[in-house]
Amino acid sequence: MELARERLAAGRWPIYRATPNRAALAADDAVAIYLAGHALHSGCVVARTTIVRVRTWRSGSPVDPTKYDTDRPDFVLELGPADFLNPPVELRPLLPLLSIAPKNLSNWGSVLQGGCRRLTIEDWRLLTG
Repeated sequence: MELARERLAAGRWPIYRATPNRAALAADDAVAIYLAGHALHSGCVVARTTIVRVRTWRSGSPVDPTKYDTDRPDFVLELGPADFLNPPVELRPLLPLLSIAPKNLSNWGSVLQGGCRRLTIEDWRLLTG
């Protein structure tokens, strides 16, 4: 959660080479921030924001604070102010209601592999409160 908060506070989010749909991201797109892993609020959508600009990453321009050892992105999303969800929205209980859910719900994590999915309006409303 700490890295996500720092990225959102800085208004920058890295997008990596293997990210599906990365070329479809554009200014004015709404973005939901989901946390994976095992830390506080993992498995939850924790914030929403809007893309202001998508730019190609330039060598020498850090995206993340140096205390994090993160890869070099292909693109950087410049983001508007973040709206943190209180409480965060748990994804797993909502899966049966989402259009992006896999047919086999035991493989539910597959819907988020790669980190970028286009959502329907209905899915957006469920996941962002």
